[in-house]
Amino acid sequence: MSEGELILEQTIRDLAVRAYRKEPDEVVISLDGAIESYNSNDFEEILKMIVAAGHIKLVFDCAKLTYVSSIGIGVFMNTLTTIKKKNGTMVFAEVPEAVARVFDNLGFSVFFTFRDKLDDD
Repeated sequence: MSEGELILEQTIRDLAVRAYRKEPDEVVISLDGAIESYNSNDFEEILKMIVAAGHIKLVFDCAKLTYVSSIGIGVFMNTLTTIKKKNGTMVFAEVPEAVARVFDNLGFSVFFTFRDKLDDD
């Protein structure tokens, strides 16, 4: 898969975030590291900036995401609520089993869309 136009690249305490436009209306956000309580506020601000720029179809590439805390899942929930009001979508791709278990154990899997591969439609 070729990446499109880079719109953001930032590292916040153990989490590298790289966002690029895959299609005119879709943004892929690659996550590398962990979303913990100590970096979740900064991560949420990044997502708010992306959404404020008009990007409401988000695909999270989670292949290198090592952990997400319950607070991190709260950040995803807040973002989902915001983009749904704007008819947006949120998809998680290539989620490692340990990360998927956190979503499942907290009962949040039902709110999100997951797919095995980043390039799946």
